[in-house]
Amino acid sequence: MNVVIVGGGVMGRLFTGRLAAAGENVAVIDASPEVARSLNERGVWIEERDGSVSHAATRAGTDSTGLESPDIVLFFVKTEHTDDAADRVAPAIEGQTAVVTLQNGFGNAEALAARFPAGQIVYGATEQGGSLAPDGHVAHAHDGDTFVGPYIDRGDMASAAMVAAVLRRAGLKAEALPDVRVPLWQKRVFGAAVLPVAALTGLRAGDLLDQGVFGAIAALAAEAVAEANAAGCSLDLDYELHRIKSLLNKGSDAKASMLQDIEAHRLTEIDAITGAIADLATTRAATAPVCRTTTALVHGRELAWRTQHLGVG
Repeated sequence: MNVVIVGGGVMGRLFTGRLAAAGENVAVIDASPEVARSLNERGVWIEERDGSVSHAATRAGTDSTGLESPDIVLFFVKTEHTDDAADRVAPAIEGQTAVVTLQNGFGNAEALAARFPAGQIVYGATEQGGSLAPDGHVAHAHDGDTFVGPYIDRGDMASAAMVAAVLRRAGLKAEALPDVRVPLWQKRVFGAAVLPVAALTGLRAGDLLDQGVFGAIAALAAEAVAEANAAGCSLDLDYELHRIKSLLNKGSDAKASMLQDIEAHRLTEIDAITGAIADLATTRAATAPVCRTTTALVHGRELAWRTQHLGVG
């Protein structure tokens, strides 16, 4: 298969390494010339939790110039970069290409469906996780499930099934479902509950289980579950909290992506995560005060390093 990974961050590199090692023809598109150059020179290195290391060579560029028509395009960029990323890869996409988003937050599938035929869009959620070391290698924190399905309600399953089969060939646990709203909302609950708390506290995954910290995670999860249920997905808060604890235990040494953003002085996706949940509550005349406050606090962390960089104080 010809596979294009859009985004050369942790998840993009993790999927690139696995797919390339399985024999797929993988190319990476990243807006950063430095990231593209590093991937071309060094390839992708993945370190597993047991200490084993794998390497895969890959091709990378900042746009789709020279790419063969892809069978699959996988988006792993931040929500606010989805439109730009779609522009970079659009010239290579043809009618048979499965356009796949496994991104965090809300609105990514909708943004892609506004650019490409909705029948080509496959969306879903993955529990794969890891962090990026200073030298660019991926520390693979946990090997979780990936669920994909058609963006169109009751749409054709062929593309989703093909994507899941390719991921399974690469050793990834993947399943195609006709309706992925439940796993998608479960990922949103986890992201809203865990990512900002990690970013605000600086704690790794296992330390977030501390009784004095987990209360904040539980409060955020409660508001996210309420919005999931209002959207027609019947989630149980106690089960979701158990699931969050299990995932944090599995990747106890991992740094959440939002914490990595804060430490690297990059803007976060907070508006597309807790901010989006607070906005959903508002549309139904409800409130999500913990999500709203947390969104503001993470913006405060972003402001702190921006003003420090500018010498304001």
